[in-house]
Amino acid sequence: MDREAVTTKQAMEILEVSKTTISRLVRSGELEAYKLTTALPSPLRIYLDSIEDLKRRRQMPTAQ
Repeated sequence: MDREAVTTKQAMEILEVSKTTISRLVRSGELEAYKLTTALPSPLRIYLDSIEDLKRRRQMPTAQ
């Protein structure tokens, strides 16, 4: 089963945080993501289930 992923911008909107915070969360392992290409810099895709897990851990309200 493929995992759904969102862009950095979409993750920023869902979590209501900055791009810097998204990058920090990915580097720290709190959010799971992958790069689209091996080129630098490469856009990231953040797994939606990882965002939802982070929201639950931080007890943030979920979108309805």
